Amino acid sequence: MNQKEFMEGKEFISQALFNHGEKFYNSYQLLKGTTKETNLPSLVCLAFSIEIFFKSLRTRVNYKKVETYTEGFVMHQCNDKSIVFGGHNLLKLFNGLGSNMKVDIRNRFKKEFNRNIEEDLSNVCSGFVDWRYMYEGKTSVIHLSAIQNVGEFMYLYVRQKLEKNADANIERP
Repeated sequence: MNQKEFMEGKEFISQALFNHGEKFYNSYQLLKGTTKETNLPSLVCLAFSIEIFFKSLRTRVNYKKVETYTEGFVMHQCNDKSIVFGGHNLLKLFNGLGSNMKVDIRNRFKKEFNRNIEEDLSNVCSGFVDWRYMYEGKTSVIHLSAIQNVGEFMYLYVRQKLEKNADANIERP
């Protein structure tokens, strides 16, 4: 068994990554209504959740063999690893998706919000980094409706994809 066998395997949508992103999305939901002004910690959680949702859409199993010389045994670890590159930049992450999925997201987002997802992503693409350090003057602009629309959309989009995959894997009598 080696790492190459797994990372060259079939791509899938990761429930584990989605679950991790959902925790940050739920934190955003909890924090957003706690003040009357724009709540930066909530928006940082939202931006990070979107990042993880994008990353969950293209994953493979990562295999790692860990030899512990002091205890004298070998551990085999498998986990989901995103193959979407772009760091924290939401637009780069979107562009790292497969072409069919990008078209699907574009069309659904346009239908849902009558907006262009790439324009909205370009306005909030570095929100996770910039908003954490807003006191440094990196930005003073927050496109609130853009980040909220993208966050809600991506949460529901990935959740629906996972539910559809789960339904397809249920054996029917």
